Amino acid sequence: MSAPAVAELPVAAVQPEQQSSTSTQWAFRAQKSIGLNTGPPAYSAVSGFDQVEGLTRTFQYSPDGSTFAAAMENFTRLVDTREASTSQVKRDLPVEKVVALEFSPKGSYLSTFERPLKLEDGTGTKNLKIWSTETGEVVASFERKTQEGWLVALLDVLGCGGV
Repeated sequence: MSAPAVAELPVAAVQPEQQSSTSTQWAFRAQKSIGLNTGPPAYSAVSGFDQVEGLTRTFQYSPDGSTFAAAMENFTRLVDTREASTSQVKRDLPVEKVVALEFSPKGSYLSTFERPLKLEDGTGTKNLKIWSTETGEVVASFERKTQEGWLVALLDVLGCGGV
């Protein structure tokens, strides 16, 4: 079992005179399941994210902790994790057998790497995809024969027509 990922998330204060505190949420992956739990003191399952059974490949939090991505056998799930104790599924991306994930610095994009697949005619498939986390659409795709060196440097650009 791989080490859990941890995201420190700001939690709104209950009383106006209290200061904001930080709460912990952590993800875990076993060979055939993945889940999200709150940190101390409760260590309970995160509401809105049912532990997913089935072959799980990899997972990652966006740099700001607001989105969690989990690669399952037949899809990749994006989950809103802005609140430490609750979550909401944003969308499932229709991409199978993802073995690696990477968010852009602001979490606007997610790159996925699938195992290379050779078609009957000898050509490869576009197994490196860049997705908009907002729309769930593929914005670019490439063919990579090996996982080594697959990582794409993603930059969230504002202005000049960028997003």
